Amino acid sequence: MTFPRFDIIAAAVADPTRAQIMCHLMDGRAFTNRELASAAGVTPQTVSGHMARMTDLGLVHAEKSGRTVYHRLAGDDVAQLLEQLSCISPCDDLYLRQRHRAGQTAFARCCYNHLAGQLGVTLTEAMLAQADLAADASGVRLTFKGEATLTNLGIPLGKAGLRPCLDWTERKHHLAGPLATAMLTWFLENDWLQRSSTPRALTLTPKGTRGLRTAFGVTI
Repeated sequence: MTFPRFDIIAAAVADPTRAQIMCHLMDGRAFTNRELASAAGVTPQTVSGHMARMTDLGLVHAEKSGRTVYHRLAGDDVAQLLEQLSCISPCDDLYLRQRHRAGQTAFARCCYNHLAGQLGVTLTEAMLAQADLAADASGVRLTFKGEATLTNLGIPLGKAGLRPCLDWTERKHHLAGPLATAMLTWFLENDWLQRSSTPRALTLTPKGTRGLRTAFGVTI
């Protein structure tokens, strides 16, 4: 009988250091061994060993630029797996402490390549409320009204692919998929959001506050 080897993937992310590194990579950007070592509190040599294993399993992609090797998550499917694992991990007092410490990360953060946290969930709910999105048993989709809203802003629709992603801190859904990636990219390029010094955290700018309120009815 053939069956998926969940045990191999589970063992790979079960190590606390690897888990911390993978969560750091959820920022969506590429990082060096030294940067990941600093985030995880280990040596670059230790990170190198961990990344070799994760690369062999197809969870991480390594790219060399000159003498420097950069690591990033292998794709959106890996990021989705990590976010869902976060949601079903122990969530009693430990979860509450983590959420309290998350601070800005809980408010707005990158979930690999789309917007998550309180702001991501609030934006999703606002777009549903003003009929920019429609949800049914098959998932969520952009409506004609939503197409007009995004087009007026200048956000490229592309394939307009969307899917719900269960948020780690909010335990509600935010948007993921190609269109959600395009939206986050546009928010960053147009200074509605800015990257923070805290890994994965995003800062909502005054311009973004006004823009989200005007375009989507978001109030924070």
